[in-house]
Amino acid sequence: MEKYSTLKSLAGIINFIAWLNLIAGIIIAIYSNGEKLGTIGIVTSVVSGLVGFVLLLSFGKLIQITLDIRENQIKTRDETTTIEAINENFADSKEIEFSEMNLLDLRKLILKQKQKIFRKNNNELLELLSRLITTRQKGLDIILAYEKQFGVNIIDELKSLSTNYGTIKENLKQFIEFEIIENEYPHKMI
Repeated sequence: MEKYSTLKSLAGIINFIAWLNLIAGIIIAIYSNGEKLGTIGIVTSVVSGLVGFVLLLSFGKLIQITLDIRENQIKTRDETTTIEAINENFADSKEIEFSEMNLLDLRKLILKQKQKIFRKNNNELLELLSRLITTRQKGLDIILAYEKQFGVNIIDELKSLSTNYGTIKENLKQFIEFEIIENEYPHKMI
């Protein structure tokens, strides 16, 4: 992180000054002892050297720690953004195979949506449908398997999730896109 190099240098200088302050306090204490200035002069110089050392060193370390934390935040944000982009691309391109578990997941999401008071679009349901139905044949297979396993037509189930035509059309998007059902209401099988 080049933009923090000046602050890092400043923290290094402050740390150096802290050590100089401690050394100066000790030298003054030795000089005071040699000149017979008394105990008060020795104690004062040592204590002031220590206090100055502790304060300056703490300030310098605080700057360094703050900069390290900021650099880690930036690094973590960049890594997270990269990972999210990779996961998003992977999820977008990942086609899942049709299985009984997928049918059960689909059924659970439909039933969950039916129980809601405000039946807005369920992104999880739409995502599962878009990952399952990637060809016309897969869409037809899902219609048949769903009806065989649960005794209801998935198209009718998806239409019953909302009274809003836009929402109904979005729920049926994959089936419309692969021309399995008509584009316009009542969305009959083609």
